[in-house]
Amino acid sequence: MTVPTAELDFSNVTYLQPGEYAENIEMLQSIPEFSTGTFSVEGRERAEKFKTGRTYIIRDEQGVMVSSASTTAENSQSAMIVGVGTRPGYGKKGYATHCMLKLCQDLLDEGKSICLFYDNPAAGRIYKRIGFEDIGFWTMVRYEEGK
Repeated sequence: MTVPTAELDFSNVTYLQPGEYAENIEMLQSIPEFSTGTFSVEGRERAEKFKTGRTYIIRDEQGVMVSSASTTAENSQSAMIVGVGTRPGYGKKGYATHCMLKLCQDLLDEGKSICLFYDNPAAGRIYKRIGFEDIGFWTMVRYEEGK
């Protein structure tokens, strides 16, 4: 994957800071697809402490956090992209694409392999547009004891 970023200005894409964790979780939970997600300040703190994840955000001209993209399961060789989303009412302006391009550029610059899973066709179009390719279909099954 080659990220076409030479001509892009990433000055509006920033690394999520500890004081922004709660705001980022609120933004993600406002997205219907993520409303039941298990995002937490503690999870963000653990990811930062152990360097197993990172998040990049974009704010609009009024300072509203409108989009973010994160990694999880990050290690010295690879990272999985998760939680790519845009606040309702701010879609189709390139915010998620811009977050993804900055995140991917940094990961690739560090020599890491990148993977992601998605089931949202609109998200899939973004990922394919920036160079990701489908390699198969996966299913996640959750086992709950006693059911």
